[in-house]
Amino acid sequence: MMETILKKISALRIRKGMPQKNVAEVLHVTASTYYKMEMGVIKITLSKLLLIAQALGVDCAALLDQEDPEQDPLEAELEEDERLLSQYRSRIIEEQGKLISLLEKNMEYTNETK
Repeated sequence: MMETILKKISALRIRKGMPQKNVAEVLHVTASTYYKMEMGVIKITLSKLLLIAQALGVDCAALLDQEDPEQDPLEAELEEDERLLSQYRSRIIEEQGKLISLLEKNMEYTNETK
């Protein structure tokens, strides 16, 4: 889980165009120390995590959440729609297979009764 949080912190920082040095200043640590925190070499305390979230402009819970806090709600909705569409397509293919099987059985029955 910590690896996911660190990746999220790094991705958010990069997306915001914020150098590690800027986050380090908020945490009152050197850029080198912050780099090690972001790489997982130095453990991030909860108080530092709260400060990092503030520096990145997100809620601390968003860093702990599995979802991307910067994701556009419409993009999230689109991803959900695509997931549902994929499920529906699979279901249609499954039902088409059943229909073909029934049609084949019907043809066999029709040929047998002639």
